[in-house]
Amino acid sequence: MAQRPTFPRSHLLILGPNSIKSLLPITPISQAETLLETHRIEDVIQLADQQRKKVQSRLVLDPNEVCFILSLPHPSLRSVSNSFR
Repeated sequence: MAQRPTFPRSHLLILGPNSIKSLLPITPISQAETLLETHRIEDVIQLADQQRKKVQSRLVLDPNEVCFILSLPHPSLRSVSNSFR
């Protein structure tokens, strides 16, 4: 089943006489760019780590795909393969 695209959700709508405006959350990329512009490297690392954990928490692994990937003869996968056995 195809998943619908994810769009930013607004929690605030502003209704005008001829328009509807929305306050959208800032994206992680925009946050990282702003932090990098101000040389806040540790904060960028922390943000990236938070986003990685968020993605990993939503990750659903198919055991068949994992077995297939671990069976591939690629040198960089050897250390990963050993940690799953």
